[in-house]
Amino acid sequence: MLGEKGRKLTVVCDVSCDPNNEHNPVPIYTTWSTSDKPTLPVETKGDENTVPLSVISIDHLPSLLPRDASEAFSEALLPYLKNLDRGPGDGVWVGGGE
Repeated sequence: MLGEKGRKLTVVCDVSCDPNNEHNPVPIYTTWSTSDKPTLPVETKGDENTVPLSVISIDHLPSLLPRDASEAFSEALLPYLKNLDRGPGDGVWVGGGE
């Protein structure tokens, strides 16, 4: 299926990162990738495509995504939290009442 001509898919990101489990939901690779080398080539039988297929399988990726999102959200929210004590006539309070 992945080797069939006309495949548009070029990268698969498997956050389960469980290549050695017999119940691996994405059984197209056999080892993990790393932050230094985040993609690995996927060998497909009888591949008729000129575009290679790669997999991202960084073992700790599921824990990095929530951390990244939390840090970005905190960075955006912190300036408003620091000004909450200024009262209803200031910035975030005025915008929230509109």
